[in-house]
Amino acid sequence: MIALPIDSIEQDFKQALEHTHLIVEAETGSGKSTRLPLWAMEQGRVLVVEPRRIACTSLANFVAHQLDEQVGKSIGYAIKLENCYTEESNVVFVTPGVALRWYAEDRLQRFDVVIVDEFHERRWDTDLLVAMLKRNQTHKTVITSATIEGQKLANYFRAERLVAKGRMFDVAIQHHRNDSRQLPDARHLDTRIKSALEPLLNDLAADVLIFLPGRKEIQQLMSTLKPLAEEYDLILAPLHASVTEQQRAVAMSVQDKRKIVIATNVAETSLTIPNVAVVVDSGLERRNVQRNGQTTLMLSHISKASAAQRAGRAGRVMAGTCIRLYGEHAALDPVTPPELQRESIVEPMLAAATCGLELETLEFIDVIPEKSMDAAREQLQQLGAIDDKGITEHGKKLYPLPIDTVYADLVTKMPSRALKEAMIDLTAALCATGKLFQMTSNEELLDKLDLEEPLGCDATMLIGSYEVNNILVLPLTTTVCAKRKGCPNRCAVYLNCRVWRWLLAINVMN
Repeated sequence: MIALPIDSIEQDFKQALEHTHLIVEAETGSGKSTRLPLWAMEQGRVLVVEPRRIACTSLANFVAHQLDEQVGKSIGYAIKLENCYTEESNVVFVTPGVALRWYAEDRLQRFDVVIVDEFHERRWDTDLLVAMLKRNQTHKTVITSATIEGQKLANYFRAERLVAKGRMFDVAIQHHRNDSRQLPDARHLDTRIKSALEPLLNDLAADVLIFLPGRKEIQQLMSTLKPLAEEYDLILAPLHASVTEQQRAVAMSVQDKRKIVIATNVAETSLTIPNVAVVVDSGLERRNVQRNGQTTLMLSHISKASAAQRAGRAGRVMAGTCIRLYGEHAALDPVTPPELQRESIVEPMLAAATCGLELETLEFIDVIPEKSMDAAREQLQQLGAIDDKGITEHGKKLYPLPIDTVYADLVTKMPSRALKEAMIDLTAALCATGKLFQMTSNEELLDKLDLEEPLGCDATMLIGSYEVNNILVLPLTTTVCAKRKGCPNRCAVYLNCRVWRWLLAINVMN
């Protein structure tokens, strides 16, 4: 194997893990996500928790390749809807959701070591898993990141702290703003990125990775960059949670042509995209926040920790450059605020109850606001998901459903099969990203719509849009799907809707 910066702590890691938990800090691109699981195998079977599905699959494939074997043997993975491991697999990469489900089933008794990677993202499910591991003390635990408050976390978990210095390749940072304090800005983002890229394309022999906040911005930028791609013979490759396997393969693999990968923060951690030499960072992401008691997805500035992670994508396999479209001294938060501090904790409380624990009794690295705790408890009690004894039978039905708890409650409480199927269709349509239909501007057809659907019920239209084959048109001929048949973008919305419906039907109708 090629030497990596993380190798400097190999002996310290192996010796310390024999008798204590570990906090490992290492720079982006140091090799911690691929080396630590192999070292930990000496202590027994290893569960590696990665924040995203794409990280699980790519890391498992990479580590298996390093051992000159196929993934699914000694190295495997498990994500939603897909398992590739055996009971003899020494290392299994999983998402936090899978880890929590396994914890609820048997307290992870099949594993000896648990590695929680990229903890700096502070997802509620990883925070909850770490709190439960801390409480039970049944597994040797390793928590890693390039950008965490290591000593604070070591004190919290009563763990030993190891720090690996250095990275494989240097990354030069450029700031494309006149004002050094200018914050990230979403205005004219596509044209600013095009202006930053165009001077580089004549001499650049490698690939480019661009970070944008969401799929809408990715599609807009792809349209803007299309003339450049044709002129310079480039591949434009989107990379976000909803891309197809074929699109993901193009983004992740080495091609004969140069490519521009346009990604959300799914490419921020635990992921090496080959041949990337330039990263363009918009400084923006979409993040869930609490507003007026509701969780809302909002456009936000990234943290300094996320900025460091994004820059590190350019230094994985070669020296590179990170172009930041904001000022050098922009007032970014040091780290991303924990989800438990900024979102509804109804789902975390239900998850803890499913594992036989009360959320209030767990010790977290950052205290959960009492107001959030009270609101979540009250809502779950009103839904009948928990009571004084813990989780109820109704709560056990709600937790596996991959939707908001309120939707899950509505679906499971429908009194007849017909109403239950209608609610499943409606929920699938509501959970699918993107518009499923758009209204016509033809006044004659709008008048006909008023006669056919006098109440103007959006729910009826959504159910109708799902039920019609290929969601080409609704039964109401006045309303047409926004993604028409033949459009290459139609499949993302339609397949998302299908997946939600299928997942719900499996759990509810059986």
